[in-house]
Amino acid sequence: MKVGVLSDTHIPTRARALPSRIYEIFADVDMILHAGDIADESVLEELKTLAPIEAVAGNTDSYQLK
Repeated sequence: MKVGVLSDTHIPTRARALPSRIYEIFADVDMILHAGDIADESVLEELKTLAPIEAVAGNTDSYQLK
């Protein structure tokens, strides 16, 4: 199993969107793990188009996102 791991996306507060390189790097992963500080649920929805995703909440993630 190949797992893509990322964290601290902080979208849209520190970046407007996921870097295009993410789509290249995660093109053949079986699962994505987001290790916190997502900031906006749209990030998870976007990553789900690449592979199933599991995520943990980070210290900057809102109560609603957790």
